Amino acid sequence: MPRLDLPPAEYAALLAAAPRIITVWMLLPVTGIARIRRWLGKPRQGRAPEYDPELWRRRVIAIRRIGARLPGCHCLARSITLSNWLNRAGHPNTLKIGITGTAATLKSHSWVEKDNEILDDTPENIQKFHKITEI
Repeated sequence: MPRLDLPPAEYAALLAAAPRIITVWMLLPVTGIARIRRWLGKPRQGRAPEYDPELWRRRVIAIRRIGARLPGCHCLARSITLSNWLNRAGHPNTLKIGITGTAATLKSHSWVEKDNEILDDTPENIQKFHKITEI
């Protein structure tokens, strides 16, 4: 596998994201959303470090890169990973799930928002989906 030409901060994000996304990817099919979120831990207690958008942008990219290499790792596993990571760091967020299409062509999608800002997708893509739940 060719070595990625990434700055050190990007490698650090990859190393931190790998065990998180792999754990969710392996457990999600057999446990479900609620149970995996309970197992992954409670939100941080006490004062959280200041939210750094650039750090979390790198982490989102790392989750996406690793998830792309895991067979069957879709948006739900990536969103659960990101949402849990944010929670554990003390940054409240919302995991949203939406659907689009008809009974014959139904598609679902999940994404994470913090302070009404979409972190792991684009507004153009999200507009295609009707939100059915948020966690």
